[in-house]
Amino acid sequence: MSKNVLFFICAILISLTVNAQKKTSSYYSLGSTEDEVLKIQGQPTSISKIGNSTTYFYSYSYVSFENGKVESYNNSAHNLKIKIKPQSPKPKKIGKFVYFQFLNGHTEFDNFSGKFIRIENEISDIYSIPNYTTDKQSEIEFCISKSYKEWTGENVILIPVVSGDKNTIITLWKTEQGKVSTQGFLCGQHTEEGIMLKL
Repeated sequence: MSKNVLFFICAILISLTVNAQKKTSSYYSLGSTEDEVLKIQGQPTSISKIGNSTTYFYSYSYVSFENGKVESYNNSAHNLKIKIKPQSPKPKKIGKFVYFQFLNGHTEFDNFSGKFIRIENEISDIYSIPNYTTDKQSEIEFCISKSYKEWTGENVILIPVVSGDKNTIITLWKTEQGKVSTQGFLCGQHTEEGIMLKL
């Protein structure tokens, strides 16, 4: 291999290395360290420190750090060498499962004994909520409370038990000391996305 060819190859490798360094070190972003900012932006005109927060001022612009990493910035003077990395797409909403413990009981007539008896420690069926939100859970809770009031004439306080795992919620539900409400309350059919889980 001739010296000219070897020199040419070395020149290309050096150029590629320099360009790569320029690309990786020309800007900083949210999450960059104080050392990275100093290396790229240079020394600030002034520094403010309060607790774990540090702010570097560059003329009328500033870069704020929390625990040594860029947390926020203001580029009023248009002199900051900062670039915001494209945000990754938001994760898809996940489904969750919920059932409700009935905190208070009600009185009903027992045909077998011919007497009024007090029913305590009831739980609802399990509801599956795709694309779970607390609003959708509240819809089911409202429906159960309303149905309970119409059925028993009494108000009920509901305690939700929520899990993102189907097997976990079924295990919790089956180990409850109470009994499943005989009414069932098909409230999943009355809400936007609540669906009763068939066991």
